[in-house]
Amino acid sequence: MMLTPGHRDDLHRSGLSDETIGRAGLYSATEAGVRDVLGFGAGPGLVFPYPSENGSTPYARVKLDKADAEGKRYRSPARQPNRLYVPPLISSSVLAASGTPLWLTEGEKKAL
Repeated sequence: MMLTPGHRDDLHRSGLSDETIGRAGLYSATEAGVRDVLGFGAGPGLVFPYPSENGSTPYARVKLDKADAEGKRYRSPARQPNRLYVPPLISSSVLAASGTPLWLTEGEKKAL
C-alpha cells in the first residue's frame, strides 16, 4: 500500500518510523477507497487497519484529510461497534502473558 507524502510526513512528525508504518499496514486512500472502508463517502484520508483478533471481521479507521461538517477528522465504519486497537507490532505471546504491563492510550498513532 502507498502513502502520500503528506500522510508520511504527518506520521513522521508523530514519531513513527517507516518500519513501524509499514508493519502497521497504514496507507493512503482516495475518496472511493475511504468509502469502501467506512461504508460512506467522506473524502480521502489515512487508513489505520485493525488486526483481526478472535476471528473478527475486517475493520479500519480513517483520519480524513479534511474535517467533515461536524469538525471530525477520525471516522469509523458505519454500523459497526468501536474496537480496541492493538498494534500489529505486538506479538500474541506478549499479549497472552498475564504479567505483561498493559498501557492504554487514545488513538492509533499514540498506540503505535
